[in-house]
Amino acid sequence: MKLTTQSLRAASLALAAYAMPQFAQADPFVFNTDDLLLGVQATGGTGTDQNLFFNLGNTVAIKNNPNQGVVGNIAADLSATFGANWFSRTDLTFGVIGNRSNLSPGIDPGVSPQEPGRTFYISRATTAAGAAGLRPTFASGSLGTGGTNFSGIKNYLVISVPPTSSETFTATADGATILDKILHPTSWNNSWTKWNPPSGAAGFGIFTGGIQNSFGTGSEVLVDVQRMVASTPTTYVTTVGIASTGAVRLFTATPYEPRLLSVSATANGNISGGGIFGRGSLAALTATPDPGYRFIGW
Repeated sequence: MKLTTQSLRAASLALAAYAMPQFAQADPFVFNTDDLLLGVQATGGTGTDQNLFFNLGNTVAIKNNPNQGVVGNIAADLSATFGANWFSRTDLTFGVIGNRSNLSPGIDPGVSPQEPGRTFYISRATTAAGAAGLRPTFASGSLGTGGTNFSGIKNYLVISVPPTSSETFTATADGATILDKILHPTSWNNSWTKWNPPSGAAGFGIFTGGIQNSFGTGSEVLVDVQRMVASTPTTYVTTVGIASTGAVRLFTATPYEPRLLSVSATANGNISGGGIFGRGSLAALTATPDPGYRFIGW
């Protein structure tokens, strides 16, 4: 059999096509309407045109079990997006937000157990778990506005059929996803950066003081998550921390149990005023000497 140059070229192309490796399709980033979203942005420098998102889980499940501990590690994603020095950057911030729906209470499309539609889970910067002051009560209309603004992000992260966005978001090996201004120009119009401006303006248009905390200090950066329902006092839910190792954890302030103060005098009198005291309370002790003795001092 005589092989021509043309037939050899065809055989080579066929072999190359046959030997082409088959790459596994990337998994999509999974985020549901009822989940709590962690977002990271840079207000300058490396990563300014990118946002990192991480799903913390169902809001009600977190409310019912706020001490979940470490739920993931996104160090590799933070380094790849914002540089190896990400934890020391004071121009890098993160916060969390969750909203069942921007619809009026009673029309909540969320999973059971349902909550009022405009229920918000929103973060506030803190230096210790549970130490952030509770946000003021918001009217239903204001929370509806915030929910509408947040829906811009949910529209491209929540997987829907048919898709509401032509831009897809795949999960990284650590379970996060990246919104890129160049790769996702349409979705960038509702970026985390847009709704959390670095100028100090209200987060998502209504949350004065912003919802984020900046990196650059300590060994773990914290935000308190608070639950907000229209015309109802705000309550503390949990604290989210990102450590210098990249570990993301959910935990609550450790309660201080009441302590028993025992007092006694070995001789020549007695001391009263002991008992059970809570954190921050004052104990008044009284020394009473026996006849013939006098109290000198503590």
